[in-house]
Amino acid sequence: MKKTTIISLLLLLPQLIYAQGIDPNNSMGGTTGSTGGVESSISLGLYFIIGIIILIIIGIVLYFMGLDMWLRARMSKVKIDLPQLVIMRYKRVPPETIINVMIMAKEAGLDLAHEELVRLFLATGDTEKAKLDITKVVNTLIKANNAGLHIDLHDAVKHHLAKVEIEKVVDELIIAHNSHVRIQLGELVEHYLAGLDIHKVTHAMIVIKEAEIDVPMKKIVEHFHAGGDIIAVAKALVAAKNADMELDGNSKLNLTFPTAANIDLAGVDVQQAVQDAILFRVVETADIAAITIDGVQLSMRCRVTIRPNIRMIVKGAGEETVLARINEALVSAIGSTTSHHKILENPYELADRVEKNEDLFKDTAYQVLSIDISNLEVKRDVQSELKAVRAKADFAAAKAHHLQVEAEVQKAMADAFRDGNISIQDYQEIKNTEADTTMREALAKSANNEEEEEDTDEIENYPSNQPPKNKDL
Repeated sequence: MKKTTIISLLLLLPQLIYAQGIDPNNSMGGTTGSTGGVESSISLGLYFIIGIIILIIIGIVLYFMGLDMWLRARMSKVKIDLPQLVIMRYKRVPPETIINVMIMAKEAGLDLAHEELVRLFLATGDTEKAKLDITKVVNTLIKANNAGLHIDLHDAVKHHLAKVEIEKVVDELIIAHNSHVRIQLGELVEHYLAGLDIHKVTHAMIVIKEAEIDVPMKKIVEHFHAGGDIIAVAKALVAAKNADMELDGNSKLNLTFPTAANIDLAGVDVQQAVQDAILFRVVETADIAAITIDGVQLSMRCRVTIRPNIRMIVKGAGEETVLARINEALVSAIGSTTSHHKILENPYELADRVEKNEDLFKDTAYQVLSIDISNLEVKRDVQSELKAVRAKADFAAAKAHHLQVEAEVQKAMADAFRDGNISIQDYQEIKNTEADTTMREALAKSANNEEEEEDTDEIENYPSNQPPKNKDL
């Protein structure tokens, strides 16, 4: 019975007394009627008063004993006695909560003793203001029990009072358990209190476990504390292991957790690095120009197939260095070639020469698999250009010399005129002779050219089965 029932009984008491002929304002009773009737009325009133008092006492006792809760517990096969409920009320422990929790646990197959629950309540101090949510804790235990995990009630309460989201922690514990990953509740709580994302921790452990890679949980947590992306590292390890199943010998990646963790902490996308190491990558150089020994400038581009050396990514030279070394090697190889025709005839021989130079890619983070020449073309014939410039310079020098000689001749002629060694008529005859000689040379040269053209036409037009006529014959 509740407090409201008791109060209702107290309010009904005056009405019951009045119904028996007792005036509550007159304690001696009324003067109407006979003395016997008055005494009989008083006796009946006293009986009713005593009965009401007894009912009140019984109601109070039943209230403190919690009869309805006791009956509900009995129906749910929860063992608890009425005096124990009274003791709970006396100790200010809510019996309703205890009974509900015990019934809920019993139905889930958990056997919880009420003494243990009461002790946990009392251990929290002021039970009315306690921070212990025993219902949430027991719900978490039931969830773990259904998943096949046993969690101690005291441990769960201790973690709950330490402001740990015990439901979240147990959920991750169940996920790990279902994936056959062995993690203790205390470990997850420790990582939770350290500020780690326990979901990422368990997910990484599951990924690594499914790939049958042996990585201690301590290493995973250390990588988390160092600011690494453990999920990316785990996926990279799985991808590398799967690739090694298809690769042979030196092609295997053999990626270990420390190497993958170092790559991740160095700021490199470890998953992309593994993918490049598996699938390779093709990069193209800028235009490469160089001059062969015969003075011809060639221009080309190269398509370079590279594969990251996963163990050298952190300490090895990068992609730019590899391409720069290839450019230098090609320029040197072109410069040492005697004729540009050799390169034009077989450009791949030049690429093979550079590719086989293993020292060229030492201490780099990449392995060069192939070099392919593309866009090969002749840019300039530098030697011919130099010859033309030299001939032009020689012609200018000869012309200057000729002018100098003419000037000296003119001076000599002037001296001869002045000294009387030659007359005007002699000078005129010399000029006529020079002009006649020049004309004869020009005519002779013209005749020779016409004769050569006639011979050429005759050879081209003559039947192929007969020899040409010999004019000398």
